[in-house]
Amino acid sequence: MHRIEKLRANIETLKDSLALDWSDLAQSLTNEQRIDIENHLEWCLTEMGWCLAEMKKLSERLRAPNSN
Repeated sequence: MHRIEKLRANIETLKDSLALDWSDLAQSLTNEQRIDIENHLEWCLTEMGWCLAEMKKLSERLRAPNSN
């Protein structure tokens, strides 16, 4: 469970780092390119967040006492 929370924290750190680096990179892109990249990054972060949530649920089910 702790690993899942560490992964979530790493994703948030990545998101923050990208936001800081983004201002320099964005200056050399067209608006359409910038929007495409931002949309793709948001999609990636959403998918990673969903995956981590599912991993956490599975981990909790595996650790739970058998209800049978």
